[in-house]
Amino acid sequence: MVKNCVDASVFIVGLVFGTASSILSKVLFDMMVDDKKFEKPLFQTLMMFVGMSLALPIHFMFNKSKKETQVSVDGESTAEYEMLHEGDADQGKLSWSTIKLLLIPSFFDLVATALANCGLVMIDVSIYQLMKCSVIVFVAIFKRTILRVHLKRYMWLGVVLNMIAVTLVAATSFFPSDDGADAKAEVQKTGSPLLGIFLVVLSCLVQSGQYVFEEKVMGDADLSIPPLVVVGMEGVWGLLLSVIFVLPIAAMLPGNDCVDGKCSYENTWDTLHMLSKSMGILGMTITYVFVITGYNAAAIFVTFLLDSVWHAILDNFRPISVWGTQLALYFITNKKFGEKWVTASWLQLGGLVLLLVGTAVYNATIEVPCCDYVITEEDIDDTDEFNMSVSPFVMATSTESRVRRRRSSLIQSREV
Repeated sequence: MVKNCVDASVFIVGLVFGTASSILSKVLFDMMVDDKKFEKPLFQTLMMFVGMSLALPIHFMFNKSKKETQVSVDGESTAEYEMLHEGDADQGKLSWSTIKLLLIPSFFDLVATALANCGLVMIDVSIYQLMKCSVIVFVAIFKRTILRVHLKRYMWLGVVLNMIAVTLVAATSFFPSDDGADAKAEVQKTGSPLLGIFLVVLSCLVQSGQYVFEEKVMGDADLSIPPLVVVGMEGVWGLLLSVIFVLPIAAMLPGNDCVDGKCSYENTWDTLHMLSKSMGILGMTITYVFVITGYNAAAIFVTFLLDSVWHAILDNFRPISVWGTQLALYFITNKKFGEKWVTASWLQLGGLVLLLVGTAVYNATIEVPCCDYVITEEDIDDTDEFNMSVSPFVMATSTESRVRRRRSSLIQSREV
């Protein structure tokens, strides 16, 4: 009973934090100071990396207290944690070469997140969350072409269904808004929804490159690094890259962030000025940082305390929770934040349903007639090493798959 309560709590916390991270991103963009929106996508990217870097103290705190080994009363979680960190004394310590290796996925993550945030400024967060699912398509293609992983027929069917779903969601940008003139003013202010969708899809392409690198290079290196350390170090690298390169370059590039007649893509000094003038924006930014930290920790525990399938369910359920929250916010805040139901929402709903079906088909949750579902040893290795429902913790997931295989071996040996 205790274990079930803990499992349910971990999943709910992960869902709440995951939903809140997307909602807060859009709310921050819509908040205003002196009649100017706080549309600072690169600053928000920086804050995401700050939140990720806080995973390091969380890891060291847990490692010191050892409380995570006592979560399960039946000892299952203890065994998993011990297997997860098996070999840490030799391989788990962060060497300089490992730290440098983590710079590459951090760069991918920086570019992908910056593109996604720039796109989010121009589109609704529900569409943004659904379009982020296009990463599934790119990952499947990269699995086949780069990693040479065999995909069964039903898996390709799931990919095709997801492509159709993403196309349906993207098509909603062609529908005229029910607000007429207000929509035109919004486009002039923040940019074209089509451009926003393109940037989000492009971010998914870049993110797929990160996943492939982490699986191919870091997986081959067989690095036994605790997942929170991976997240934390990628956060530190991303923070440094943002402060040293991205924000200064953005201040020199032309754009629509205007201060005293001088316009740039993003003015960091203006960002700090707006933060100092609005306690609401400052408080929301701090909340966003801790939400990112909480989601990273919760996602890790969902994977290791429950099962990788539950992590996939968590990722797939986020579009529903995000959209539902946005619809509720629209009425709760008297139309100040959130989204309202419009004509195009029916098409978006169809895309959401098809997305869930496509993912279920790929994961063999829904079995399709005339498809081969016989699992070979090669299929198990392929599925373990690179799951369709990829998370930002692919290298950690590779470690988790080794834990799962060892656990399966233990179970089989006990049965014998």
